[in-house]
Amino acid sequence: LYNNAPVFTSIPCANSPPPFPSPPPTTPPSPPPTTLPSSGLQVIHGADGVSLACLMPGDEQEKILAPFPTASSEKSTEIAVQCCKVGVSGNAGCVRYVDTNDANGCIGGVPPRLHSYAKAVELCIEAGSKIKVQLELCDRTCRSTGCLYNNAPVFTSIPCANSPPP
Repeated sequence: LYNNAPVFTSIPCANSPPPFPSPPPTTPPSPPPTTLPSSGLQVIHGADGVSLACLMPGDEQEKILAPFPTASSEKSTEIAVQCCKVGVSGNAGCVRYVDTNDANGCIGGVPPRLHSYAKAVELCIEAGSKIKVQLELCDRTCRSTGCLYNNAPVFTSIPCANSPPP
């Protein structure tokens, strides 16, 4: 009866295709570490947007202070974390706090706490998940949008000029 029908065997086929690929891993891979672009990113004055410092590749995990109120100030202080809604321009996109404009709600703390660039990026992602909006570091000052950050340097996504301030 089986002499005229195909049958399954354990004999390997000539020119057989490779075995099925392994299933994908059950847990997604960790996201790549947060890195600064080769141009670096500016730290600016929270009110007037003047460049105060430049964070360069390698600074991602460093908890850095910035000169304030000017780039040539001898005094340095903590850099505030402010975030912006992706795709929303002007102050309408600015998010300096979630829920309350105080030490409990301000993303970077009041007064600003000491954070690394990588932590600032992480805080924007966390704040965005709380308010169900994609947030990133801002490309502007966000003047007068809360947390007294007009009186502090702020992290940004603005590339550094050719020569960073001293």
